Amino acid sequence: LLLMLAMTVFILALPCVNVANMLLGRASQRTRELAVRAAVGASRGRLIRQMLAESLVLAALGAGGGLIIAVYGVDAMQHYFVDEMNVPGWFEFRLDHRVLGVAVVATLAAGLLTGLVPALQASRLDVNTALKDDSRAAAGMGLGRLSRWLVSAQIAFSTALLVGACILGWTVFEARTVKLAHDPDHLLTGRIELHEANYPTPAHRARFYRTLMERLRAEPGIETVTVTSRNFVGSGVPTQVAPEGLTYAHDNLRPTVQLEVISREYFELVNVRALHGRLFDSREESPAVRAAVINEAFAAKFWPKEDPLGRRFRTSQTSNDWVTIIGVVPNLRMNGLFNPPGMDEAGFYLSQDQMGWGWLDLFLRTKADPLTFVPAVRKAVASLDPNQPIDSIGTLTSQMKRSIRGFTIIGSMAGIFALITLFLGAVGVYGVTSLAISRRTREFGVRLALGATVQQLLGLVLQQGARQIGIGLLLGLLAGFLLTQPLKSVFGAQVTGNPVIYAVVAVLIAAVGLIALWLPARRTSRVDPMTALRAE
Repeated sequence: LLLMLAMTVFILALPCVNVANMLLGRASQRTRELAVRAAVGASRGRLIRQMLAESLVLAALGAGGGLIIAVYGVDAMQHYFVDEMNVPGWFEFRLDHRVLGVAVVATLAAGLLTGLVPALQASRLDVNTALKDDSRAAAGMGLGRLSRWLVSAQIAFSTALLVGACILGWTVFEARTVKLAHDPDHLLTGRIELHEANYPTPAHRARFYRTLMERLRAEPGIETVTVTSRNFVGSGVPTQVAPEGLTYAHDNLRPTVQLEVISREYFELVNVRALHGRLFDSREESPAVRAAVINEAFAAKFWPKEDPLGRRFRTSQTSNDWVTIIGVVPNLRMNGLFNPPGMDEAGFYLSQDQMGWGWLDLFLRTKADPLTFVPAVRKAVASLDPNQPIDSIGTLTSQMKRSIRGFTIIGSMAGIFALITLFLGAVGVYGVTSLAISRRTREFGVRLALGATVQQLLGLVLQQGARQIGIGLLLGLLAGFLLTQPLKSVFGAQVTGNPVIYAVVAVLIAAVGLIALWLPARRTSRVDPMTALRAE
């Protein structure tokens, strides 16, 4: 959210730079008018106030148009995200007095910042020079040099914004296309939360789930039933462990791994077999000897070159009783589907028969449409406890969609930001180039009259503009890299530092900038030399 806010500020800054550059161009064309005003008594402060008033009018008109778009845009976002995607009710898009207040303040700030630099520069003109030759007066104000730097600023803002938008969009794309190792369309899931007031002991809770699974397995069309503390999408429970033979000065120094509490049918549901040892079975119904199944990452973390079977470790989840390893299974993304690949996913599994947890996810694999079994599941739960609800019941596919709602919202906004960025960047470069070339019409006429070709004129404009685009690209890529650094802890360095994203952005911005340079240059280079020589 902080990154989105920063991108919003950048998007506001981009049109400010665009308009400031356009006002600089307008000021260079108004030097004689400003000189006449100064000659008849207008002070420098009066000239600055006049130009600031003009920029404030532009900002107010722009803000008015933006608010009209925002009214419809906010309604569309509210309908799409809240109504169709069924996001929580507190997640609301609303255009209220606070938003309007920010818009008013932003309008005033944008108007003042946009007009201040051109006004200060224009008010410095030499009146005598401007009355004699307005082109020399404009050159004396240094507007061309400042305009070129503003073009670089436009490219830098556009590049930084596009880098941020592309990185956000790519992470969303990866989240939406992540694949489970098992078919989520044929898995029905629901959340059951047993409270200690009704089920005071682990034995009571374990018995409830065991009986529920037995009844559901008896239903025709249900192949496998299991319960787990992890819904396949999120991560396990971060748990500190202390392997036998290793000592730690303090319990807080113990390494943290992922824990998942499961019933014995879990590995059958996900179609996984033990790589070494065995899986949970009826022997784990007795809590006498606590057993654990670990994944390959857990084994490699603590016993990289040894057989982990029979090894023991302590954990606070078992009141620091010893837990004996009975089997090793493949890594099953216990750190969550949306965490960056390569993240330490060492984890272990404990048996629900021994742990007796109350808050678990129920999973059923069915032969037919899973949703047709919803009534049977509700009936089975009610037969054990009429007051016990089952929440969030649906297919695993729908659960995954709910889990990435936040990604989808951010990704959609990033896409909108990317389109706005490209549009503003192209308009800014095109507008500034058009004004700059219009001031050089006579120069182009002289060059054509002396034998220069159209291709040479185009090359001259592109060469001079490409230098500013190159400077802006370098600054923008660096700013984009710094802007997205906070995402490294969420999505990993392989996303925020992906060179492909930076290369694509650089090529795209360069192409848009060069096209924006080429179009006005091509139009002006086709002017008849005699017409150009007579240009004012």
